[in-house]
Amino acid sequence: MSKTVAIPPDYVADMKWASEHTQELHDTYENKWIAIVHQQVVAAGADLGPVRTQAARRTGRPRDQIYVDFMDDGLTIYAQDPPPIRDAEACQ
Repeated sequence: MSKTVAIPPDYVADMKWASEHTQELHDTYENKWIAIVHQQVVAAGADLGPVRTQAARRTGRPRDQIYVDFMDDGLTIYAQDPPPIRDAEACQ
């Protein structure tokens, strides 16, 4: 059974703002988590949990309604397990 979840309009607006300001956010907050509320960075740091907590305290907004993003430096490698090989001949 699926459940419909409404995304608050403010969250969407903050996400869009972050997308439009990607370069300056990366330049300022490289390799840090940032929390954005009302198109402003309200908290930043190396660890996600404290950033969310600080943003919630500063804004009064619930933690799960605060847009957060990680401003990686572009050198980060995200690993994923490869899918299993089902037919060894197909890989040759």
